[in-house]
Amino acid sequence: MKMFMKKKNLIAGFTLIEVLISLLIFSIIITIAVGALFSMVDAGEKSRSINSVMENLDTALETMAETVRSGSNYAGYSAVVNGSSAGTCSSLPSSLSQASPAPALSLSVSPTSYLNLGLPSGQTISSIVYGLQNNQIVENINYHYADGTTHSTVIPLTAAEVHVTNLSFWLSNCGAISPAKATVLMVVQGFAETRQNNKADFNIQTSMTAR
Repeated sequence: MKMFMKKKNLIAGFTLIEVLISLLIFSIIITIAVGALFSMVDAGEKSRSINSVMENLDTALETMAETVRSGSNYAGYSAVVNGSSAGTCSSLPSSLSQASPAPALSLSVSPTSYLNLGLPSGQTISSIVYGLQNNQIVENINYHYADGTTHSTVIPLTAAEVHVTNLSFWLSNCGAISPAKATVLMVVQGFAETRQNNKADFNIQTSMTAR
């Protein structure tokens, strides 16, 4: 009598070592992907922060430019508060290195200027001085009252994250009358730094002409 033996069907599968290796490779891929995602999020946050800081600087410079265009009687000053005249108004040289810039700029404000709009009766802004104080661009506003008294206040125009290392003004045709126009050349240098230790240097040169 012949005996027939049934062959068992063997089902192919993964060994324990293969499973462990697969899990290891999968973990490495996930780690790299998550790290890349966090890097992208961090880079985006840093970019938004530095853009916000630079927008603050742009706003400050635009505020200064608008005031300068509406001002008169420009003068260079050696300090922001209680400064003395630092030079005379002359033609701008062909090279800035040949001139002696003023670290602060003073200008008169007309009583009918838009800057005086909204002030209490009898109070006007007589003059404004722009300069540096603790590496921030500041605006020193001098108020004049009907009774003859005066008062001044210093307002920072740039945020603490904006570190201005150099603020220089070159003056030209300060006492000019139409059609000649007074011109102020301003140079601003420094760097912006956010809480994420992201740093961006800036070197801005702009020319402002009286209206």
